[in-house]
Amino acid sequence: MDQILEVNEKLAYAVIEPGVTYEQFNHYLKQHGYRLWIDCTDGPPLGSVVGNALDRGIGETPYGDHFGNLCGMEVVLPNGEVIHTGGSSPHHPVKTWHTYKWGLGPYIEGLFTQSNFGIVTKVGIWLLPEPEAYNSYIFELANNGNLGPVIDRFRELALQGIVSSKLHLVSDFVSLTILTQKMKEALPPGHIRKEELEKLRRKFGFAIWSGGAALYGNKKQVAIQKKILRREFPSEDVDPSKDGVGLTWFAPILPFTSEDVVPYLTESRTIFEKYGFDFYMAMLMLNPRSIICLMGILFDKRNSEEVQKAQELYDEMFDKLNSHNYQQYRTGIACWDRIWRESPELSEFYSLIKSAIDPNQILAPGKYGIN
Repeated sequence: MDQILEVNEKLAYAVIEPGVTYEQFNHYLKQHGYRLWIDCTDGPPLGSVVGNALDRGIGETPYGDHFGNLCGMEVVLPNGEVIHTGGSSPHHPVKTWHTYKWGLGPYIEGLFTQSNFGIVTKVGIWLLPEPEAYNSYIFELANNGNLGPVIDRFRELALQGIVSSKLHLVSDFVSLTILTQKMKEALPPGHIRKEELEKLRRKFGFAIWSGGAALYGNKKQVAIQKKILRREFPSEDVDPSKDGVGLTWFAPILPFTSEDVVPYLTESRTIFEKYGFDFYMAMLMLNPRSIICLMGILFDKRNSEEVQKAQELYDEMFDKLNSHNYQQYRTGIACWDRIWRESPELSEFYSLIKSAIDPNQILAPGKYGIN
């Protein structure tokens, strides 16, 4: 199940199987001379393109909403029946199967994401036509007080269509994990203190917040976008698997406003420090209206006390999130038993679907809390 079945350059889509990796897909397009780009993730190149999209992962380019750019699925149901979404059929595939997401009747592709209702065996994916011009850019915030205004201005530019890629903003601790390891810096146990982090920032030359995105289009479009960005933002003068490092992701999604993001980050940092953990934070713009605040809880798997504290930190972050009426955009197994606590009617609806199509619980029972 790792074949690239079709590439349509004129309509800018491909049809692939779930075992196709980012590395394989990129190499295939280049090898065959297609002027099409795939999006990517911050993860490994051997990750599954379809797998990431079905868990609603996001990437970097204007096509960074990975599920949003799937169109037309072949799905095997628990009873062995094969269906095509989007009004198509295995016996009579329609020509717009991979160009028109909705088809006739109810739209159901979302049922096969973050769920256990079926196995996707083939899918259409929209690709980015190679732009005439491309310009990546990075920036730094030396002052925490600038974070709110920057968030608000990027939202406005995204809503205007000037910023189309998926903005990424990472905290200083994220930058530090890329450049070095704590054990190499002779730091005391526990989370890194403020004054120690300031010294490390000076040593390695990174800021409190670092951001990156890119511009796409023809040469004139990119030149205009660069001019606008410069006007709006003027310039101011390791292997974890072998080191016993545990990692739990916590991924809330918030409205893309400083009123939502800044207070939430301040509260989250306080909770991380309460349990003695470094504040790992990367912000990823999902769309002009929503931003993901991706947090990593890094702990020593060999230390039972630290493992317990990591769980307690996750539990408090989960409860705080619900108290603010926010939710996660994707979750790990750590909270599958409670993600529908505030939405019992949805849980019941999903259970009805699961019972109807998979009464024997053949496919991934309990995934995303669905039984």
